[in-house]
Parts: sequence; C-alpha cells; structure tokens
Amino acid sequence: MQAFSAAWLALREPADARARSAALVEVIRGSGAIVDLGAGTGANLRYLAPRLGGNQEWLLVDSDGGLLSGARAQLREWAATLDARVETDTNRILITAASFSAAVRTQELDIARNLAALPLSRGCLVTASALLDLVSPHWLEALADACRAANAEVLFALTYDGRMTLEPAEPDDEIARALFNRHQRKDKGFGPALGPEAAAAAKPAFAKRGYVVETAASDWRLGHDEQRLQGELIDGWLDAALEIDPDSRHALEPWHARHRRRIDAGQCRMSVGHADVAGRPSR
Repeated sequence: MQAFSAAWLALREPADARARSAALVEVIRGSGAIVDLGAGTGANLRYLAPRLGGNQEWLLVDSDGGLLSGARAQLREWAATLDARVETDTNRILITAASFSAAVRTQELDIARNLAALPLSRGCLVTASALLDLVSPHWLEALADACRAANAEVLFALTYDGRMTLEPAEPDDEIARALFNRHQRKDKGFGPALGPEAAAAAKPAFAKRGYVVETAASDWRLGHDEQRLQGELIDGWLDAALEIDPDSRHALEPWHARHRRRIDAGQCRMSVGHADVAGRPSR
C-alpha cells in the first residue's frame, strides 16, 4: 500500500474536515463498532467520533506501524482539547468526552495484500478517508463482498474524482490535470488504481450487493492563506505529470513556476474535487 507521511496527513487534515459531507454522516445508523481502513494518524476518528456520538469501539488499521504509533499520541493530544478523560493501556486508548466515548485499538495490517484478515464484526461501520482512489476494481469488489458478509455499513470520505481548478487559471492547467489523472490510475499497491473513477465505481459495487448508497461532493476549496498545502499539491502534480510524460517538462515546468509564484504571494485559489460515499444494507 502507498505510504503517506505524518506531516502530509497533518497538513491536509483541516482541509479534509472542512470538505467532508456532514449530511452523509447522518446516514449512518451505527452499531458502535467502527473499523477505519488506512487510518494513518487517526484523522477520520477525530472527525467522526464527536459527530457519531454514543459509545464507540474503534479499530484503526494501517500498514504503517509508525503512523499508528503517532495516532495514539495525537489522539491523546486531541482528547485534551475536548477536556476528555483519557485512559491508556498496552492495547487501547479509552477517550471519554461529554457526547461520546471511544475505545481505540490499532492493528498493523497490509489490507492491500491481506484483506481477508480484516476483523469485521456483524453490523459494524467500515470507514476510510482518501483511500478508494488508490485501490483497484478487483480490490474494491473484494471489500464490498467482505462488508456485505458482515452486514456492515460503509462510509468512505474524500475520494479524489479527477477535478482540479486553479485561479488564476493557466492554459496548461488541463495538460497537468490530464497527466496527473493518468498517474492516479497507476498501481498504488492494490493493483491498477481506479483513480478518478473510484467514487463512481463504489456506488454500483455496493448497490448490487443490496446496499442503499448515497454520495455527496466533498471538494477541497483552498484560499489564498493556504500556501503550504497549495504548494505541496502543485509540486506533487508536476512530479506525477513528468513521471507519466517526461517530454511535457518544457511546458509544465514554466507552468509550475508561474503558479508557485502566485501561491507564495498568497494570490492563488484551488479547488480539488472529491466525493464521499455512504451505504447501508437494505436487508
């Protein structure tokens, strides 16, 4: 599975939280048992736990043990901002806040290679953030099978859908976007990735297994004051585009430089298209 740094996850977390569909969280009935795939440092829990409320049992699953170790520390810090009580032992963290409690365990597991080992309790919620665009069609179907076998609800947030805009625009924006989207379809550890097609593929994958599925836009809208995140994005788009088409360097390096100057001067706005997907078994 593709690795992400803790620094990148921290940088994107505020934009993620602003973008997510609060309405789709309301779709989830919730049994209290929640399995978070590709959990990283626990940002999905930090967003969902106060909104779901009640007594919750979380399993944070990631292939990167270092990120999971960081999650324990970050969750303790986050709980302090809520004036929540925190109890810890070797196996879990228990966070007790005014509107919810969350017993949190972690599991290091490469879900790309070993999805069958994922422990899903009957009627649990399976959730993930910024994951589905990395996975292959075959893996998505296998995940849908596993969720249906457990009669699990699902909530997948912030799936990139291929749209990106920059203001002011440049003539070569479309070239960069098309090359980046081709790069998104490369193997990210799960086989050839769905990339921008992932959200559109998730709906029928679960619907044909008897799920009622709802989707909502969850676009990043980055303002003039978000230069660090904008800079990371434009740098990443250039690197991905040049990996796909090295000959585009003559057009895209000047394109990148012009946008970078605007970003550094606080003169750029960006929008990055995402979709959230929620589903529950209809029977």
